[in-house]
Amino acid sequence: MLDAEILANLEELGSSPAFLEKLIGVFIADNATLMDKIDAAIGARNVAEFRAHVHAVKGSAASMGAVRLTRLCASFGQLSEAEIKLQAPSLLRSLREEHAAARAELERYLSERKKSAG
Repeated sequence: MLDAEILANLEELGSSPAFLEKLIGVFIADNATLMDKIDAAIGARNVAEFRAHVHAVKGSAASMGAVRLTRLCASFGQLSEAEIKLQAPSLLRSLREEHAAARAELERYLSERKKSAG
Protein backbone atom coordinates (compact mmCIF):
# COMPACT_ATOMS: atom_id res chain seq x y z
CA MET A 1 0.00 0.00 0.00
CA LEU A 2 2.88 2.39 0.81
CA ASP A 3 6.22 2.73 -0.90
CA ALA A 4 8.67 2.60 2.01
CA GLU A 5 11.49 3.93 -0.17
CA ILE A 6 9.58 7.14 -0.92
CA LEU A 7 8.81 7.60 2.78
CA ALA A 8 12.47 6.99 3.67
CA ASN A 9 13.54 9.57 1.08
CA LEU A 10 11.07 12.07 2.53
CA GLU A 11 12.48 11.43 6.01
CA GLU A 12 15.98 12.13 4.72
CA LEU A 13 14.82 15.49 3.35
CA GLY A 14 13.65 16.62 6.77
CA SER A 15 15.76 18.51 9.24
CA SER A 16 13.95 16.96 12.22
CA PRO A 17 12.02 13.82 13.11
CA ALA A 18 8.82 15.90 13.11
CA PHE A 19 9.24 16.76 9.41
CA LEU A 20 7.59 13.60 8.08
CA GLU A 21 4.84 13.83 10.69
CA LYS A 22 4.06 17.38 9.58
CA LEU A 23 4.21 16.38 5.90
CA ILE A 24 1.77 13.52 6.45
CA GLY A 25 -0.50 15.87 8.41
CA VAL A 26 -0.55 18.30 5.49
CA PHE A 27 -1.24 15.44 3.07
CA ILE A 28 -4.20 14.27 5.19
CA ALA A 29 -5.65 17.77 5.56
CA ASP A 30 -5.19 18.70 1.91
CA ASN A 31 -6.72 15.45 0.72
CA ALA A 32 -9.70 15.81 3.04
CA THR A 33 -10.38 19.13 1.31
CA LEU A 34 -9.89 17.53 -2.11
CA MET A 35 -12.28 14.71 -1.22
CA ASP A 36 -14.94 17.31 -0.35
CA LYS A 37 -14.31 19.04 -3.68
CA ILE A 38 -14.57 15.71 -5.53
CA ASP A 39 -17.85 15.03 -3.75
CA ALA A 40 -19.16 18.46 -4.78
CA ALA A 41 -18.01 17.95 -8.38
CA ILE A 42 -19.84 14.63 -8.55
CA GLY A 43 -22.93 16.22 -7.03
CA ALA A 44 -22.80 18.94 -9.69
CA ARG A 45 -22.03 16.33 -12.38
CA ASN A 46 -18.97 18.39 -13.28
CA VAL A 47 -16.62 15.85 -14.83
CA ALA A 48 -13.85 18.39 -15.56
CA GLU A 49 -13.66 19.39 -11.90
CA PHE A 50 -13.84 15.76 -10.82
CA ARG A 51 -10.90 14.94 -13.09
CA ALA A 52 -8.87 17.94 -11.88
CA HIS A 53 -9.35 17.09 -8.21
CA VAL A 54 -8.67 13.38 -8.73
CA HIS A 55 -5.49 14.36 -10.57
CA ALA A 56 -4.44 16.48 -7.57
CA VAL A 57 -5.07 13.55 -5.22
CA LYS A 58 -3.04 11.30 -7.52
CA GLY A 59 -0.08 13.68 -7.43
CA SER A 60 -0.08 14.11 -3.68
CA ALA A 61 -0.58 10.37 -3.13
CA ALA A 62 2.36 9.59 -5.42
CA SER A 63 4.58 12.06 -3.56
CA MET A 64 3.72 10.36 -0.24
CA GLY A 65 4.21 6.84 -1.54
CA ALA A 66 0.51 5.91 -1.35
CA VAL A 67 0.77 3.43 -4.21
CA ARG A 68 -2.77 2.01 -4.30
CA LEU A 69 -4.40 5.42 -4.02
CA THR A 70 -2.17 6.68 -6.84
CA ARG A 71 -3.15 3.71 -9.03
CA LEU A 72 -6.84 4.14 -8.32
CA CYS A 73 -6.73 7.82 -9.27
CA ALA A 74 -4.78 6.96 -12.43
CA SER A 75 -7.44 4.40 -13.38
CA PHE A 76 -10.13 7.08 -13.04
CA GLY A 77 -8.23 9.14 -15.58
CA GLN A 78 -8.85 6.41 -18.15
CA LEU A 79 -12.64 6.63 -17.83
CA SER A 80 -14.82 8.44 -20.32
CA GLU A 81 -17.11 11.27 -19.25
CA ALA A 82 -20.10 8.95 -19.64
CA GLU A 83 -18.46 6.26 -17.50
CA ILE A 84 -17.69 8.79 -14.77
CA LYS A 85 -21.27 10.07 -14.72
CA LEU A 86 -22.69 6.54 -14.73
CA GLN A 87 -20.33 5.19 -12.06
CA ALA A 88 -20.00 8.35 -9.92
CA PRO A 89 -21.34 6.94 -6.62
CA SER A 90 -19.17 3.82 -6.79
CA LEU A 91 -16.13 5.83 -7.90
CA LEU A 92 -16.53 8.16 -4.95
CA ARG A 93 -17.00 5.24 -2.56
CA SER A 94 -13.86 3.51 -3.89
CA LEU A 95 -11.89 6.72 -3.66
CA ARG A 96 -13.03 7.42 -0.09
CA GLU A 97 -12.21 3.84 0.97
CA GLU A 98 -8.77 3.92 -0.58
CA HIS A 99 -8.06 7.40 0.80
CA ALA A 100 -9.03 6.21 4.30
CA ALA A 101 -6.82 3.14 3.93
CA ALA A 102 -3.85 5.27 2.81
CA ARG A 103 -4.40 7.65 5.71
CA ALA A 104 -4.52 4.74 8.17
CA GLU A 105 -1.34 3.24 6.73
CA LEU A 106 0.51 6.56 6.90
CA GLU A 107 -0.59 7.04 10.50
CA ARG A 108 0.48 3.47 11.32
CA TYR A 109 3.83 4.14 9.66
CA LEU A 110 4.33 7.22 11.85
CA SER A 111 3.33 5.29 14.95
CA GLU A 112 5.82 2.51 14.13
CA ARG A 113 8.58 5.07 13.53
CA LYS A 114 7.92 6.66 16.91
CA LYS A 115 8.03 3.28 18.65
CA SER A 116 11.32 2.35 17.01
CA ALA A 117 12.86 5.77 17.73
CA GLY A 118 11.61 6.02 21.30
